[in-house]
Amino acid sequence: MALASKNKESFLDDSNPKPASTDKKYRQWIRCDLMVMRWILNSLDKTIRDNLKYVTSARQLWSELSERYGQANSIEIYQLTKDMGDISQGNSSLMEYYSKLKSAWENLDSLDPLPSCSCGKCSSCTCSLFKRMQDRENNSKLIQFLMGLNSGYDNIRTQILSLDPLPSINKALGMLQKIEKQKQVTESVEVLADTTAYASYKQVEGSKKASTSESKKYCSHCDMNNHNLEDCFRIQECTYCGKSGHKIKKCYRLVGFPADKNI
Repeated sequence: MALASKNKESFLDDSNPKPASTDKKYRQWIRCDLMVMRWILNSLDKTIRDNLKYVTSARQLWSELSERYGQANSIEIYQLTKDMGDISQGNSSLMEYYSKLKSAWENLDSLDPLPSCSCGKCSSCTCSLFKRMQDRENNSKLIQFLMGLNSGYDNIRTQILSLDPLPSINKALGMLQKIEKQKQVTESVEVLADTTAYASYKQVEGSKKASTSESKKYCSHCDMNNHNLEDCFRIQECTYCGKSGHKIKKCYRLVGFPADKNI
């Protein structure tokens, strides 16, 4: 991608061969070729770069890299395919689950890409073979994505599978995210309702306990409820004025008489 953006990918194949030493563009070509080599070497791991520092051209460097690492790794393809079968939503959000699955698809596509036409006949094809191959791959990925969803999406999953033709993965994801958002709103309302109900329950229970506690009080002196013997005003006596019905801390002769009290 970097070489193509700089219009230098032609140094990696035979489309821009090395000119003769007598050609006036020879030195310019050598300078560009060395620059491309340096770009490629700088993008490599040091252990790989050290084994390639004696190559003489960008074309040779690219050929060696392609020969070593350009072949499909069957073991890696097997492991990646096996790991994809274990991917499911679990406790993840829809976007987290989709991102994990999409990353696995892209890795597999880079290792084992779809074959492309090299004869140029596809441009004149009238049966839409290439489009049908893409639709089939999209449907396969969509079904794999739907299989890993949680059971809470059973209804919308059935609706998506009932569509003909099947929607793209991005469109199906948009439909599912609406359901996910509705679930989040519903759960928030339910939590709020449960919290409010629990608070009301605790308040009622507290009132009941307080009422029960008050109703259990009984004074044996005046034979009345709602207070104990030690709180009975009839037996309270002030040690200052010698009168009953109050204690010293509430004695008017100490704390002062109210303004409207006639003495």
